[in-house]
Amino acid sequence: MPSGLLIRLRPAGPWRIGPDSGDRDRVDRIYHSDSLYSAVTSAMVRLGTLEEWIAATANAPEPAIRFSSCFPYHGDTLLVVPPRNLWPPPPSSKVRWKGARFVPLSVVETLASGRALAEDGWMIDGPSECLLPLSTPPAPGPFRVTVRSNAGVDREGAGVSPHSTACLEFTPGSGLWCAVQFSDDAACDKWTAPLTAAFRLLADSGFGGKRSQGWGRAEMPEITEGLIEVRSGSDEDRGYWLLSLFHPGASDAVDWSQGNYSLTTRGGRVESDAPIITRPFDYGSVISYSFDAAKWQQTRFSDGTRFGVWYGSLDVRTTVYETVVHWHRFVMDAFANEDRVITAERRLFDVRCDAILIDLRDKERAAPQLLSRKSYVYAQRLGRYLHEHDQNGVFVDSARCDGVNAAIFQAARLSNVRDRARLTYRCNPRSDRVTVERKAGRTWLSIAPSTLL
Repeated sequence: MPSGLLIRLRPAGPWRIGPDSGDRDRVDRIYHSDSLYSAVTSAMVRLGTLEEWIAATANAPEPAIRFSSCFPYHGDTLLVVPPRNLWPPPPSSKVRWKGARFVPLSVVETLASGRALAEDGWMIDGPSECLLPLSTPPAPGPFRVTVRSNAGVDREGAGVSPHSTACLEFTPGSGLWCAVQFSDDAACDKWTAPLTAAFRLLADSGFGGKRSQGWGRAEMPEITEGLIEVRSGSDEDRGYWLLSLFHPGASDAVDWSQGNYSLTTRGGRVESDAPIITRPFDYGSVISYSFDAAKWQQTRFSDGTRFGVWYGSLDVRTTVYETVVHWHRFVMDAFANEDRVITAERRLFDVRCDAILIDLRDKERAAPQLLSRKSYVYAQRLGRYLHEHDQNGVFVDSARCDGVNAAIFQAARLSNVRDRARLTYRCNPRSDRVTVERKAGRTWLSIAPSTLL
């Protein structure tokens, strides 16, 4: 079995793990493997081993080092996202199993061996969505999501721009863990010391967002040799349980019917004159993404805790205006100090909807808060009421432009996903302008994001 390292990071303050949407008021609970690799690569630059590191990883036919994503731990208990073919267990009258996003590794091994969980021995910590051993009084989970407020102040006295940012705050004795796997003993001997130095450097400088404000830092990393291992009760039909992101290459042969997969949207940046953010989508995820409980977000008609909502527009121009405001918010959060063009590629689809929808068009005249750009409280209460009464969805005027949107509450009403177009968004964070191209190099729309807020 290949050798490896088990690394525990004990945060010394708040951590900001940006969500796929880029929304400032939301935060991810997993520090994904691609972000971890990017952070370690940046550390290798400062340690003077970048070329050798890239040759051993990104440019190698068989990488010498592989990372898992970072998952929470609580005391001595390592928590992880369980395999979808094992979780959740059969319904229980005492524990709402499906409310847990993270479970102990021992639970995965129990289920993989075909044994049942003792429902009297477990509880779910709601704020962190972690399954924990039952205790009296109930022990707090490994982390809480909190929102911290800040304000940008113009030094010349032109104004103040308050804003709020979501973050993770960890309880004592808790943090994030990850696994590092080496391809062989030679790779282990060569890279253990550089990786230890890289993680110590990152613990001081920070992981994730808001590092300039001291976020994302950790105490001295706890690094031990060894890898996690989960044994099943049978050697038949062996498969892979992914603890990291997987991006299949063109030549990869994957039997997608032998697993339960979902697509995620990942953003990134490269050191060039035009950082690029990619948004890969799969036909199935175009519909399913919004309804996956792990992906629920706070939107106009949902507070993100009870159900997901799928949004679409009746025309291309409207969907551009709706997405530009959120994308620009992400750009300003991630690239605020940059003075160069940030580029994002967007894939556009047509989706069929077979449903009777409630028509809310023009209803903002009687209820202006329905289309408020500052608060979703009114619309979220309406959305919760409609969802509880099994309504399919609504037609509603756009809050950003003269167009119409559909908010769909039932995934079964959507089908027949078809490619429509590919769009390119460009923005320099120093200017209040986003340009949109339908054809390369030809500006189709030019939008001032400040007019959409």
